[in-house]
Amino acid sequence: MTADEQRFLDESGYLVIQARGEIPRTVLVRLEALFEGAGENAGHALRSDACERNANIAPVDFDLFAELASAAQIGARVGYVLGGEYALAALKARSSNPFALALDPLRPGPGPAVCRVLWLLDDFTEEGVGALRVAPGSHLSGQSPAEAAAITVSGAAGSAVVLDGRLWSAAGANPGRRHLRTLRCEYLRRGARDSG
Repeated sequence: MTADEQRFLDESGYLVIQARGEIPRTVLVRLEALFEGAGENAGHALRSDACERNANIAPVDFDLFAELASAAQIGARVGYVLGGEYALAALKARSSNPFALALDPLRPGPGPAVCRVLWLLDDFTEEGVGALRVAPGSHLSGQSPAEAAAITVSGAAGSAVVLDGRLWSAAGANPGRRHLRTLRCEYLRRGARDSG
């Protein structure tokens, strides 16, 4: 991890790691099976206008996603954000609807003992498409940022976004014609209570 990356994470509260390879096909196939198994109400309690499917990934499937969750380039950044040892606490998947233009309001992250990593499983590169919106620096203020302060974060499939657990963020828009999938890894500082 470079000094510039550390400075950007400190000041902005997020960092995009550009794609260095393809998402393993086994991950994508299993993810679709999880969505299918959950049925039409997959993640209904978490659903917004922009999101069709959500899925919690059970610990039994953690090994399948381990290549992403434990990638060396991710571990260094997570360790830096959390300031020490950590453990993978949760895996969640999301698939946004095509033509979803409604934007969820910005929300605070789960807190300083958590670091989230959002893996982009599809290309979030078309005009107007965003994997998420973040309010840079909002992790430092402790106050709700203005919606106008939010910027869109995008990238190619295989990219990852590291998020300080205090950063305010929200789902991005999907004006395209296809579903766009993400995998959220939530890491918890050792000794801290699970955020759920």
